[in-house]
Amino acid sequence: MKNRKNNILVIDDHPMNSDAYINLIRSKEEFNETIFHKGTDCHSAYKLIKQAEITETPFDVALIDISIPEYREQKLLSGTDVAILIRNTFPDCIIIMLTMHNESLVLFNAYKQVNPEGFISKNDIDFEMFPELFDRIVNIENYFSPSINNAIQQLLKISNISHHYM
Repeated sequence: MKNRKNNILVIDDHPMNSDAYINLIRSKEEFNETIFHKGTDCHSAYKLIKQAEITETPFDVALIDISIPEYREQKLLSGTDVAILIRNTFPDCIIIMLTMHNESLVLFNAYKQVNPEGFISKNDIDFEMFPELFDRIVNIENYFSPSINNAIQQLLKISNISHHYM
């Protein structure tokens, strides 16, 4: 991703979170010329994705909170649906899912449907580690934070046990 303008989409229903992510990413020198696009819900995300598609300026990276207000008209009910739309529209986009959720089923479904390059529980990170994690993910090292890994592994174990008894 170095030496080119990056086009980054940030979708979080808490503007302070979006601003924090953007400021932390900008703290890394290679992202000085990055263009950020912010949305707070599925509707604004949809508009930004369609605008990028029309102008042929794909997103290089998308940071998406799972829990964002829906846009029923387009059947976008969560950040997971937005991530699927991005994956279908811009297949090369690096998707980083962010969440406060700890329910195994919600996390597993997002993982299976989106296959994100990064999946981070907001409870597992702080301001100091976020820029480093972001850098690792965009440089093609998939990263799942400990809480996400544990939740997905728990569901996989349950799934394997239930298949065994069917």
